[in-house]
Amino acid sequence: MSFPQAGLLEKIKEKALRMIEEENYVEAIPLCLAVSAMEPRGMDSMKDVLMNALERWTAQVTAQHPKNVMKIVTKPYEQAIEVIEANEDLKTNYAVTMLRHDMFSEAWALLLEVLQLHPQHEQALDTWRSLCCRVIPRWHFFMVNDSLRNNAYESALKELISAYANEPVSLLDIGSGSGILSMMAVEAGAKKVFSCEMSEFLVSLSTLGLQRFFKSGLHQEDSITLLKNYSTELRVGVDIPSRVNVCVTETFDAGLFGERAVSSVLGAWKDLLQERDEAYLMDSDGNENALFGSCSCSGDSESNNPSLGVVPKKLNPSRGTIIPCKACLFAAVVESDDIASMLKCGRQLRSKLISEADAFWADDDGMYDSERISWLPKGFKFLSKPVRLVSVNFMDPDHLLRWSKLDGEYDVEFDIISDGRPDCIVTWFTLHLTPTIRISSHPSARTCWEQAIHPIIGCTDDPLLKASVFSVTASKTPEIEDVGLSFTYDSVARKPAKMLKLSSDYMRLMNDERFFPLKVHSNVLQIGGHPDIVAARFPGSVVEVVAPIINFGPIFSKVISEDNIKKFSANVAMAKSKFEYVRAFESQELCLPNCFVVVRVDGKNFHKFSDVHKYAKPNDARALRLMNKAALRVLVEFSPEIVLAYGQSDEYSFVFKRSTEIYCRRRDKLVTNVVSHFASSFGFHWKEAFGEDELKYPPTFDGRAVLYPTLTNLRDYLSWRQADCHINNLYNTAFWSLVLKKGLSPSEAEERLRGTVSSDKNELLFSEFGINYNNEPELFKKGTVIVRSMNVNVPVPLTDESAEESAFFLSKMPKLASNFQIRNCDLIGNPFWQAVESLVDV
Repeated sequence: MSFPQAGLLEKIKEKALRMIEEENYVEAIPLCLAVSAMEPRGMDSMKDVLMNALERWTAQVTAQHPKNVMKIVTKPYEQAIEVIEANEDLKTNYAVTMLRHDMFSEAWALLLEVLQLHPQHEQALDTWRSLCCRVIPRWHFFMVNDSLRNNAYESALKELISAYANEPVSLLDIGSGSGILSMMAVEAGAKKVFSCEMSEFLVSLSTLGLQRFFKSGLHQEDSITLLKNYSTELRVGVDIPSRVNVCVTETFDAGLFGERAVSSVLGAWKDLLQERDEAYLMDSDGNENALFGSCSCSGDSESNNPSLGVVPKKLNPSRGTIIPCKACLFAAVVESDDIASMLKCGRQLRSKLISEADAFWADDDGMYDSERISWLPKGFKFLSKPVRLVSVNFMDPDHLLRWSKLDGEYDVEFDIISDGRPDCIVTWFTLHLTPTIRISSHPSARTCWEQAIHPIIGCTDDPLLKASVFSVTASKTPEIEDVGLSFTYDSVARKPAKMLKLSSDYMRLMNDERFFPLKVHSNVLQIGGHPDIVAARFPGSVVEVVAPIINFGPIFSKVISEDNIKKFSANVAMAKSKFEYVRAFESQELCLPNCFVVVRVDGKNFHKFSDVHKYAKPNDARALRLMNKAALRVLVEFSPEIVLAYGQSDEYSFVFKRSTEIYCRRRDKLVTNVVSHFASSFGFHWKEAFGEDELKYPPTFDGRAVLYPTLTNLRDYLSWRQADCHINNLYNTAFWSLVLKKGLSPSEAEERLRGTVSSDKNELLFSEFGINYNNEPELFKKGTVIVRSMNVNVPVPLTDESAEESAFFLSKMPKLASNFQIRNCDLIGNPFWQAVESLVDV
């Protein structure tokens, strides 16, 4: 580079930095791009500055033009990616911006580019996981982590493929998802596997997984072909070369048939599978044609379904087989207070309502819901013996065709074994993967499937009596094909004379005693004794009476005139009926069960904040102590749900225990409550840390929630954050020593450190500034971890300073704060985790 050009670049750099300090990003970004374009390829001296400017500018645009963010920032990001050679960080930041503005497909493609070249890129992996949680159905994560299911399918594949006696086996995986079953099939010996999946995101995810699978070199890369299509649209000679020997599928929902498994399997037999192997033909309990023939027989998935036989020692390679070969659907009558609260008005509240109706019920849309009933807070009780409703033989296409065309109603009788209130019919199923291997969704099974809940609508609260019979009607029509069964209850003897229906949302609200204390009901609902006030325009009129209880209950200490009630009811009815539709726009994202939830709080624009408030460089102990005290406030507030917190620089990570049910695991609630409490605590305790130095403007923090399913994942996450702390602190110590002690400009210091490794920086600090980095405070090098004491002995001894620090942290704090330990210790090694594992892994 000639000297004149070098001088020009320095001038442009200085102007760009000045524009960034003035937050004039519109002018700064083109200048940064110009420098990057003029520099020799690979130099990229402005990369970090450019990324920072783009990130700040995007935040600025988001605040000023929220509807046009991507339209404005797309071109600068794409230009930056073009001129910066090592652009994986830039691409990742761009993908984060896309994700924030719901451009899922574009973010997905960009992250794939990064991860294909840099599989261990931490920020890209973190963003990738967040994106997966947004675009992939939540149940998929629970399913792929189901070891019982995975082991059963793996054993079935090995058993069946080995029965072909070393003959080449081709296999079709219907609904392959992330490709786990396809990889299992190859490992079991399948010569060729065709993975069929319709979801664009799952296809991309499985592509990445297959790359890692083949990277081991143990399997041929052409052994698995990924097909983005419906299985019913695949054609031999076009999508696959010939018919396959084996088909495997796991397209089963809680109700067994809801994901169109029958039509998929029927299509496979018709167009994609070899003719069935007679040696493998499954028995259908001797009553194959009567699909509901076993309804009156009691049975469950374990005791009344003995092994169906054994896999023949050798299967004909010119014949086809399928996994699973059979499925059985079971049902039982259940009593559950939790389910009842969603279906009907409880006795206590109903006794307060003045109405001609005998019962209040939720509307029944004819569809089933699903719950893991063993997890219901108030439990459940089986009132009947289980009944086997239907057995479906997947090895017999004629049998499947009859099922798909079935049209009619069938009486189902349940033998009652316990007194109780019939709230719903619960169904579950058993999949016979092979004649010797099966898996169940029974409530006692620890598999990924929930149970299907069919509400019993229109039944009185009179209990069923032991040794009696309870009858319902099951119906199946060709129009709903695989959707399965619906139940109706039509017993005159147990049906209320007059029934009024509400939406299920109103029903849950009416049964929630937190909103409707009975002492308020007594004052409000006895008004005048006029039935028309409550029931004249039901259900609207019930809302008219119930609504005032929520907002104005304490006011109604005296009887109010009918005229006033009618006027008030008219206003409430308008608010409840005309405008309440906007609730449909709300959504709640729940964090997956049995996962650690880590809420990470990050300072927003803290580079500017630290400059304005004159933070000491490279570390300001006052600021770090304030961050720690704000974090301690959060732990005290959310104790015992948060078991651990780790912080460094302007960030803090809070670890919620795996079993937490706080806020029903709603992601938005967790993030907003933690971030707001942290931010307010930071401001509240400012003077304790900074004394007379005034807080010049409110600090702001953003937050995110990430799920980690295992303790190993959690350890790796915290190790990553602590390693990041060490890397950044070492760099900053060297950088600011060059600037503050040697008088270099920031760009000169940056150039001096370019390309150096840790040992170079250590040598520079010691030789030029007499700084032994090992003697730097642990607070700066390792960050801070906060854990609950609770008899946990963290392997870091107390020092003289820690007593003084304890006084600082306990001042103006609740007494509960003394139950925590604040340490600057190593999180990467084992000693810390051996000490706290029993506390954290809950």
